[in-house]
Amino acid sequence: MKKSVFFLLSLFILVGCSKDEPTGQTYSGTTTEPDYKWKPSYLSNGSYVFYNVSKYTSYDVEFGGNTYRLKPGENSGTIEKSPGTYNFVITQYNNFPINGDFKNQKATYKKTVNISANRLDSYSFPLSYSLTISNTDKSHSYYVTLNGSASLPSILVPKGGSVQINNLDAGYYHVFCEQRDFMLWGTNHEYDIAFSKNTVLTIKN
Repeated sequence: MKKSVFFLLSLFILVGCSKDEPTGQTYSGTTTEPDYKWKPSYLSNGSYVFYNVSKYTSYDVEFGGNTYRLKPGENSGTIEKSPGTYNFVITQYNNFPINGDFKNQKATYKKTVNISANRLDSYSFPLSYSLTISNTDKSHSYYVTLNGSASLPSILVPKGGSVQINNLDAGYYHVFCEQRDFMLWGTNHEYDIAFSKNTVLTIKN
């Protein structure tokens, strides 16, 4: 009798813990790799996944009549659609310049995609590059902030030196350079850049 009860309890636990739901279905953002084959309708429909590979910035993805806000490192989960042609628009949600020549301008990605039955496709964003900040002032160092945002890298650039930021999102930046180690008064510099390739920004005295 005890063996029978133990067997029934074990069977109940196994059934209760079985994997009967797809992963990666949290559309507000997830870091789980989506597994669309757990969905019973994947044979007749297609699926799409969006990956935000940024380290710093959230993006809104408009796709199929819905908007998915993805934080840095998140993906949309598996979005199932009937076969056909679809448009999507990805818009930067935060970390854009709030002053300067490019005030309130946001990076945007637009694309038309074809979804096929029984197929999982994906799109990773944003484009990213390296930004090198070079200080030609050999008398002073500078504390550099991007877009006035605490979530973006803030850097101390040494006297006559340079600092490189890798994997920075393409987009628009207001760069504020605050002079350090001054005796009487400091000299600050501001620059505005449309960052779409590997770039060197030079701080000149």
